[in-house]
Amino acid sequence: MLLALVIMVVLVGVVIWSLAQVLSIFYNLVLPLSVAGVPALVLYPVVDTLEARAHIPRVAAVSIIVLVFVFVVAIAGTDLLLAPALVQQLIQLGDTAPAIISGWQDYLTSRFPALTRVVSESLESGDLARSMQSDRSADRIETLSGTLHEARDPEPDKAVARP
Repeated sequence: MLLALVIMVVLVGVVIWSLAQVLSIFYNLVLPLSVAGVPALVLYPVVDTLEARAHIPRVAAVSIIVLVFVFVVAIAGTDLLLAPALVQQLIQLGDTAPAIISGWQDYLTSRFPALTRVVSESLESGDLARSMQSDRSADRIETLSGTLHEARDPEPDKAVARP
């Protein structure tokens, strides 16, 4: 009895070793077939359901499933690749935004002092919001445009006389 058990264990070991040798030889063939076989077995009921209930041809049902799978993988891959970089850049933007806004304010104040003064006075009096809502908004924009022009060229009437 013990001898039969030992022979059985040895035979099982030899069979497993033989299968491993065969699989190592045909590894390049077995791996793609097994990778393709698992989704085919899992998605077979889905294809049958689409074919039976939705009256879609089998090839179209398989194409729909493949396209949905590719779309989901593409979206997930994009999210996984872009999310860390996007979060990092948003954090950097949050850190540098006050300095950027301050720089813009300094630039606009130095470049257009008259316009800055008019806007500041209008904001303090609340006149800018009311004038933008009223029918006089075009006049107010023209006034601001004239102020902008004056700020860029303080002496516009000094033209060079041509002989």
